[in-house]
Amino acid sequence: WMQGAEDLTPEDDMPVDMPVGRNVLELTDVKDSANYTCVAMSSLGVIEAVAQITVKSLPKAPGTPVVTENTATSITITWDSGNPDPVSYYVIEYKS
Repeated sequence: WMQGAEDLTPEDDMPVDMPVGRNVLELTDVKDSANYTCVAMSSLGVIEAVAQITVKSLPKAPGTPVVTENTATSITITWDSGNPDPVSYYVIEYKS
């Protein structure tokens, strides 16, 4: 594994002489977006694959919920996310 010109895989951790080699890059405490390149070499040649890691900020808290429909068995609420990018999901909690 490489990040730019920097080799991220210690020589001792590289799979050698295996029918199917496997080398996993584990990233922790990532603060900046970057591209990481996996380079595989054999007698057949060299192949590279790039993994693009994008760090995003947490979304803003949603606006105040507004009840838009209320029935005996359900309630519909809406709110403004206040975020320019789509939010993957919200968690709704309720109490009886």
